[in-house]
Amino acid sequence: MPTTKNAPAHESSPAEKVRPQKVNFETDAARHGAFKKPGRKTDANPTSLQLRVSKSKRAVWYYRFRGPDGELQEATLRFEAVPDDGDGTLSLDYAQAKKVVAKIKLDLRKTDSERHVDDNKAQFRTLEDGFRYFLEHRTTRRDGELEDTTKADYEKVFNIYLRKRILNDKRYTKPPSEWVLADTDVMQWQQLLLAIMKRSLSKARNCQAIISGIYGMGVALRVLQWNPIVNVRYLRTLPKLPKKERHVDTINLPEFFAAIESNLSKQDSKDAVLLLTMTGTRLLGGLRMR
Repeated sequence: MPTTKNAPAHESSPAEKVRPQKVNFETDAARHGAFKKPGRKTDANPTSLQLRVSKSKRAVWYYRFRGPDGELQEATLRFEAVPDDGDGTLSLDYAQAKKVVAKIKLDLRKTDSERHVDDNKAQFRTLEDGFRYFLEHRTTRRDGELEDTTKADYEKVFNIYLRKRILNDKRYTKPPSEWVLADTDVMQWQQLLLAIMKRSLSKARNCQAIISGIYGMGVALRVLQWNPIVNVRYLRTLPKLPKKERHVDTINLPEFFAAIESNLSKQDSKDAVLLLTMTGTRLLGGLRMR
């Protein structure tokens, strides 16, 4: 009968995983050294973090711990692991990875009602988040949904003035759409609106109304504590729009009709302007006539 040779006691089975090496990631030298050698390294501190370095020297952070119910929680964190100066967008350093795992642990301990509150807060984290919620849930004075044309007007103003960096200041490296609502103070909004006013007073007032509406909705839902635009208005940051002349004196009517005739080429356009002028019909009402 063939005989089998027992493997020496010091040799491990191919299926057996090599235990990760313990490293004190708080120490700069140990942390940097861990990134230079392939393999798994477990944090000597109670963070539940592992560093996994491939043979090609690509590194990722991995977490592994037991949740409150005793179930094993483990996964790889998004983004590349770096020893220092992670940007939080494409790379994570040790300090950033610790915060991510700490939040995951905290979320696992939350009740369903606490998670529901967090979901609501996420709807109003940044101005962009709040704007999306505002457009979806804003109603008219008659409790109707906003018209598509109104939504398009809001989108146009938001895209031109609030999704771009208008403040040329080192403190404000992000466009207003990415500002965190709960952390943005009165003076910051005031500076933004004054910068927009240099381009257009009417658009600055439009932006003020949009931002105030977003905050107002967040306060009503009890996910934001206050509306700083109330103070911006109290400070009279933006002046009132100058009154518009809404009539043409009788003596100027011949000149007015001549201007319509000379400046408009299509007869349909001329007829539309004359109709609105002579009947007092609102612009949108006149455009919708058939």
